Amino acid sequence: MHLLSSRLFHFVFIINFCFILSGLAGCSKEAKKERHWVRGEKYFAENKFKEAIIEYKNVLQIEPKDGQARYKLGFAYLKVGQIREAFSEFTKSVDVDPDLLEARIQLGNLYLLSRDHKKAREQVEKVLAKEPNNPAGFLLMSSVYLAENNLDGAIAEARKAIKQDPKKIDAHLHLANLHIRKKDFNQAEEMFKEAIKVDEKNILARYALADLYRRTGKIKLAEAEFEQITRIVPKDVSAWMTLGNFYVSINRPEDAEKQFLKGIEVDPQRVSSFLHLGDFYLARGKKEKAAETLKKGIDVDSKNIPARAKLAEVYLNDMKYPETAEMIEAILKISPKSHEGIFLKGRLHLAKNEFNEAIGYLQPYLKENPKSSMGHYCLGLAHLGNKDLRQAKTALAEAVKQNPRWNEPMVLLAEINLKAGALDLAIEGGQEILKNDPKSIQARLILGNAYFGKKDIPNASKEFEEVIRMAPQNPVGYYHLGRTRLAQRRGAEALAQFEKALSIQPNFLEALYLITAVHVNQKENRKAIERVEKQTRTSPQNPFFYNMLGRLHEINKDSAKAENNYKKAVEINPNVPGFYISLASFYIRQKKTDQAIAEYNTALQKAPDSLSAQMGLGMIYDSQKRYDKAKEHYQRALKINPKFAPAANNLAYLYAEKGENIDEALSLAQTAKGQMPDDPHIADTLGWVYYKKNIFTRAVTYLKEANEKVPDNPIMRYHLGMAYYKADNKDLAKKELAKALQLDPKFPGAEEAKATLQAIK
Repeated sequence: MHLLSSRLFHFVFIINFCFILSGLAGCSKEAKKERHWVRGEKYFAENKFKEAIIEYKNVLQIEPKDGQARYKLGFAYLKVGQIREAFSEFTKSVDVDPDLLEARIQLGNLYLLSRDHKKAREQVEKVLAKEPNNPAGFLLMSSVYLAENNLDGAIAEARKAIKQDPKKIDAHLHLANLHIRKKDFNQAEEMFKEAIKVDEKNILARYALADLYRRTGKIKLAEAEFEQITRIVPKDVSAWMTLGNFYVSINRPEDAEKQFLKGIEVDPQRVSSFLHLGDFYLARGKKEKAAETLKKGIDVDSKNIPARAKLAEVYLNDMKYPETAEMIEAILKISPKSHEGIFLKGRLHLAKNEFNEAIGYLQPYLKENPKSSMGHYCLGLAHLGNKDLRQAKTALAEAVKQNPRWNEPMVLLAEINLKAGALDLAIEGGQEILKNDPKSIQARLILGNAYFGKKDIPNASKEFEEVIRMAPQNPVGYYHLGRTRLAQRRGAEALAQFEKALSIQPNFLEALYLITAVHVNQKENRKAIERVEKQTRTSPQNPFFYNMLGRLHEINKDSAKAENNYKKAVEINPNVPGFYISLASFYIRQKKTDQAIAEYNTALQKAPDSLSAQMGLGMIYDSQKRYDKAKEHYQRALKINPKFAPAANNLAYLYAEKGENIDEALSLAQTAKGQMPDDPHIADTLGWVYYKKNIFTRAVTYLKEANEKVPDNPIMRYHLGMAYYKADNKDLAKKELAKALQLDPKFPGAEEAKATLQAIK
């Protein structure tokens, strides 16, 4: 062969070989795309949408302009709830292929979902322009009309959809629901029945028809439909549970229980069924059965946290704290960061009044679950237990923000505002509660008391009268209305309201107390005593009435009868520390100090955290100049409540007088001043502490404030005179010290006052 010909042949061979390879590559690309498409369709048909998404993406990597693949990818995204991604793919699919009507239908639905009616209409109009009889297009147009509040237009379009595709069950259900909106229940029933004719085993249509029957009072027909569903799908647990819920709604609990048990029998490994049955028992007040059911759920799955959490809650509400703690520990062992376990731990501490510990768990829980209204509510309760009103209000306000329909935190927040004197906020809160629940008696009481606090007696009366109208057998309304009559100086009407309250509730202590107050204010002590004695005949075992009688006899200067009645209260109920404190206070007024000490000590045996008893003992020992004992009881009182102003003031004064712990004395006096800023005795203490610290100008400021409010106290005059003296204001010092001695020549400190006056001369 010629050399040139040989080279030419070789060149042609290479060219042809390249074309063959190129063709094979093209075939390989199409085959690969087809494999991914087939796999995607298979996964989609099996409801494995995440796997389908991967395969459709693979198709689009090979061919980005495949409109059908983009549509199916969008549909798969829709199935897994990735709405943005679905919207993006549907948009791209119609950009690639404007005639892809299924994608336009989905786009229209998504525009409707985002309330963009105009763009939804644009999509459906393009569909119907291309296919004027497209049933899916008519159905979407019906939804557009519905969004535009054109109910008749929506019905007309839905009918067109059914006419074009009589077997389209979605269209029948849609039309039925439109008739329900129009309150045409007969037509709705017919449409549901038409859907069932298309497919007698369509569960969705039967559920809808059963619910329509239930809502329209056709209970027998509803029951028949729900039962029919259990026959169609006897192995579907939800069918039995739904039938059970139906029986609950018509108050047939025995039948409901049978269906719930049948659901468990159908699938004994489904823990949620045990939880549902447990909730049913709890709603019926059957705590033991609920606990037993939840334990069975835990036996099925020992690591199921919801079942353990529900059981822990049952124990917690039943105040079985050791069992609660055991269940919580089991939850946290399964998952140390379990939100349910951490929250329950906080609630357990709250139930045990361990407020700091509760806060320690609730705050981390809320950091992870900031939208938990119950979490914020519990945190508010914990802060309230710590007497931290500011933090409590913040937490409760957040609970209300997260769930504006939940009245419990709203009521508590309004009550805090009421007690704190924030009356406008209390009124605002009461009105908000009524928006949620116009029949709320609590809201009416909050409003009435807030108006009462603002001296708006007409509005207060109106609210309390409304309480009486709403709850004529509730004594509280009459009691509060009586208070408004007292404020109006209509004593006879007030007494009538209090008597009405007592006729309903014979042990209504506050009503009886105000009756006696009316008589005492009118100098009718005997009438007050007789009225309480009459009530003791109605309720002979109410110790509070005898305690009240003790005070009335004391006012009437009959100390023997007073003592007997105070003791009678203790005898009837020896476990109330307040009765011992009343008796101790009586003994102090009778100058029977040893007996008072004995009663205070008994009160402390009953209630070691009694501030009144600790303070009473401190003051007795203070008056006896047994200062170490006095300091001990003041210190104990401050351990109970570090902000308790009377104890802080008295302890600060003792330290100042003794010249010891002056810095601590200043801190205590400042605490007391912060709690009770207008008390002249506290101002005197704070000024005296500054005097002891040699800060005389500050001392004068507070001591002047005290003397302006109590001008006839020789000790306060003496303190101010000494402060003026040290501040080198001799004239004012002379004036104040002379006045102190004039008021009482023998007051404690009189000798120093005389010596200072002598030095000034």
